Amino acid sequence: MSGFPPPGPQQPHSPHHGPHQGPYQGWHVPPNKPGVIPLAPLLVGDLLGGAFNTIRRLSGPLYGYVGKVAGLAALVISSAVLLAHTVAGVSLWDAGRTGSGGAGGTFALGVLILLVTVCVAVVLVAGSAVEAATLVAVSHAVVGTRPAPGELHTRVRAKLPSLVLCRLLLALTAGCLGAAGYGMLVSTFVFGAAQTSLAGVLPLLLGGLAALTAAAYLYVRFAFSSAVCVLEGKPPMAALRRSGRLVKGAWWRTFGVTALASVLSGALAQVAQSALLVVAVPLTFLALATGDAGSTGTVVALLIVALVMVAPTVTMLPFTYAIAALLYTDRRIRTEDHAATLAAAAGPGPWSPQPPTRPGSPA
Repeated sequence: MSGFPPPGPQQPHSPHHGPHQGPYQGWHVPPNKPGVIPLAPLLVGDLLGGAFNTIRRLSGPLYGYVGKVAGLAALVISSAVLLAHTVAGVSLWDAGRTGSGGAGGTFALGVLILLVTVCVAVVLVAGSAVEAATLVAVSHAVVGTRPAPGELHTRVRAKLPSLVLCRLLLALTAGCLGAAGYGMLVSTFVFGAAQTSLAGVLPLLLGGLAALTAAAYLYVRFAFSSAVCVLEGKPPMAALRRSGRLVKGAWWRTFGVTALASVLSGALAQVAQSALLVVAVPLTFLALATGDAGSTGTVVALLIVALVMVAPTVTMLPFTYAIAALLYTDRRIRTEDHAATLAAAAGPGPWSPQPPTRPGSPA
């Protein structure tokens, strides 16, 4: 037992503390919020508020780290593009065109494929680093502490290889199924126009829907694998299995909260992109007016567009990852009495496990 009273119907003004009903009617539970969330089963509002408060309280160290990772990733990708363009000897824009440049065009196409592979790997590693840093930040914010100087770098470096492999396994399972399902659905519409009967496209349609359903199921089932990998130190396969156990019995809630977080972060990113476009569009046209295709002006224009499209999304990544981390914390609170562990980590305070007291009685 952790010392927290069992949940029961509560007064509408507070979902977490105050006069309780049921077996503890008339009793008062001390405040139990050392950090950004109460140490109790969390409502959706607690998850959203906790994520926003984590970003607000730890914006300095968290976004300082995110900025370094994003800058390094942009530098590596830009250098790779420049190197690939130099090595290929022909324009990479023409690499995919049949017969472009003969053997040179074929070589350029191979360089382009290698470039895409490098860019995907950089994005995977950078995204994993940002997620690990957010998980560490949330673990501090929950108990009301701040990461020590350099702690984000140290802990992320220690867990990054396992987390990258964990995310890669998830991409090879849920990601490949999702891509296959999407491809089947696209094929259904493409070939459907040439078919005179439903029987010709029905297998593709059903197969696509089945693949997308399986991908969604696996994605939600393994939604906590990153948190388990970073915060509990589990290896990738063990993290996937533990995530499945934590999600068991709460798949729909996990799916709903995860979808809500994605919609919110996407909407906020769109708002930011719209605001940036007001400045970016004139600059883009100005850069394009300085030269023809392949000139420095075109490169600058493309960089401006890329910055406008990518920067808001990267900025919202910690919010999305924070929601997932808090949802993981909520599942442990509900199933493993994790509130007592968090209260002990927060140190002495009114949230520490203790018997409830009658209103007006001495502390």
